[in-house]
Amino acid sequence: MHAEWIANLETMTRSRPGHADLWCALGIALHAAGRLDEADHALGKAIELNRGYAEAVVARAFVLGELGRPREGYAALRPVFAAAPNDFHRVFALGVFAMRFGWRDTGVAQLRRACELLPHAPFPQLFLAAAHADLGDGAAAARARRTAVERAAELRARTGVTGDASSFADASFHRSWPSPSTLRAQVRHAEFLLQSRRAAEAMHELDVARSRWPGDPMLLVETGRQRHLLDDGDDAAHWFEAAIAVDEGSHRAWLELSFVNAERGDLANAVDRLRRAVELRPTFPDYRYQFGTLLLDVGRSAEAATQFEQALIFSPSHGHGALGLARAYAQLGRDEDALEVLGRGAWRDWPESLVLAAELLARSSRVVEARGELEKALRIAPSFAAAREALAGLPA
Repeated sequence: MHAEWIANLETMTRSRPGHADLWCALGIALHAAGRLDEADHALGKAIELNRGYAEAVVARAFVLGELGRPREGYAALRPVFAAAPNDFHRVFALGVFAMRFGWRDTGVAQLRRACELLPHAPFPQLFLAAAHADLGDGAAAARARRTAVERAAELRARTGVTGDASSFADASFHRSWPSPSTLRAQVRHAEFLLQSRRAAEAMHELDVARSRWPGDPMLLVETGRQRHLLDDGDDAAHWFEAAIAVDEGSHRAWLELSFVNAERGDLANAVDRLRRAVELRPTFPDYRYQFGTLLLDVGRSAEAATQFEQALIFSPSHGHGALGLARAYAQLGRDEDALEVLGRGAWRDWPESLVLAAELLARSSRVVEARGELEKALRIAPSFAAAREALAGLPA
């Protein structure tokens, strides 16, 4: 089932061997396909490239356990957990790992803690129910499963999504103690299917995942994102809102919801929600870039400039952030500052940068220089319409 997807990821890792995210994605896909030694190698490569890569460490721990090296996997998990003891995903992963590989007292304690950290999600309660069942406590297992049913009903009442208890997977799934990367594999495979124009298969993959992991914020966001890509913005918004109802710290849900708001013309809410995403992940340059672009669209040029400046602080090579900053400076009448930004990085030879530089030069009557920039843009991209139009509009 995963052969095409894995082949695609292998091609991408060969073309970008220094990209840790690609190695992690490949390792997770290989794990899902049962190719454990190859998964161990790929995830090890991701960790080598990014020592603090928690997702890769967690995924590799389960691979090591399945390879008969659970103590090595547990030893790898401990520092990741200690670095962020209140992070739901790490607490939950440790609980599942401990239950699967024989540290059951630790497992049930961590799963109970995971339920406290994400109290509105049904799926941690299902795993807690499985833990109690494995320990022979049928009454506690029944209570946890009832709580899962209640959480699903509450979420459905608030947002209209997630289904009800009848759509839950059989308890045997949770008692198999699957790695959380199993879910990531399903989400990423669904994304690959959608990119391959196999939308029905992609949505089925997500439907199956939601029956196993009801109320998982990442899964809710991905379902909404796919609905959005299929041009169903209203339905997409419900899924993003559901993710936020489960976890107000779901920065990706706030980001995606802001895109839906912007498309609807609800720019005030778009700004507020994108601001929230930036607050949750202040060091993400792409979020700063997106926020700056939206602020520029609503005429708040000074605020936009601040966001682009921050994006470039966190990622000095962020070319789109630099281009956005130049546009913001241009709107503020700071033409020389804009030209300085356009000329200082690898983006200086982008056709878009050259056209903007030409506009600024022409605005200050430096027509010969403007013409030179536009001619250069057309040498780089002969079919670039914006450059042709700008060149035609210059005075003779």
